[in-house]
Amino acid sequence: MDQYKEAMARALFLANKAREMGDVPVGAVVIDSLGRIIGRGWNCREALHDPCGHAEIMALREAGERLNRWNLIGCTLVVTLEPCTMCAGAAVSSRVDRVVFGAWDPKAGAAGSLRDVLRDSRLNHQVEVVPGVLAKEATVQLRAFFETRRDRPDNPFVGVPPRAHRAEEIETLSGWAPATATPSATVSAQEPAAALESAVVAAQPPVLAPEPAAATPQEPRVSDSPDEAIAAIRARLTRPEVQEAPAPAPVLPRKPAAFVPGTAGVVVRTRASRHGKPPQE
Repeated sequence: MDQYKEAMARALFLANKAREMGDVPVGAVVIDSLGRIIGRGWNCREALHDPCGHAEIMALREAGERLNRWNLIGCTLVVTLEPCTMCAGAAVSSRVDRVVFGAWDPKAGAAGSLRDVLRDSRLNHQVEVVPGVLAKEATVQLRAFFETRRDRPDNPFVGVPPRAHRAEEIETLSGWAPATATPSATVSAQEPAAALESAVVAAQPPVLAPEPAAATPQEPRVSDSPDEAIAAIRARLTRPEVQEAPAPAPVLPRKPAAFVPGTAGVVVRTRASRHGKPPQE
């Protein structure tokens, strides 16, 4: 463990370059089997606008260019912070022998804290992990950076107290809402979540109302007035009766024709043909 302190001190020095560029202070170096530094890197996502600009990725790239090969077998990756899932996958793909890091990352670490990609037996290469080298110095460096960022006036979260949710609340697209609230009451019309909800509702198939039942003819109401009673009786007598159409006669299946031997173009010799009569086809 002491043999990697000098390399870790160099990685901590490189992490200051990331801090000067406004990025998380993480530095990394790659050393060969003789202890020589063949790759250096620090976080440069903010400077290069590179989503993959982590210190480990930059150090592995430089080491591959220095050795003129992608396979870094026999090398060791030394980094100040526990590698994330992306960097751990890069370490496995580069075939390094071991990864040495300083501070643990319980939120995104992939070397034993959140997940263990480096020592996953399902992969085609397993990497030795050496944690906790100059962990105190690496933790102090990271905490100082985040405390400085938190106190900056251009930080949009300065002065906004954190809102702790209660157990009876649920998280929605627009924030925290009571668990008994309906989704329509928790989404505002001015927020992008409303457009998303409207698009989901529009994509659903429309609910068709049931067709109204056919109106049945009602019997004329018989009133107490004699004239109305007579008119109702006449209307009932003159109403055209609906005659049902006769049922169609059942179609019986046609009986197949009997097979007659000799009628398919085959000449059948009979007793009459032998006595001079023409043969029957």
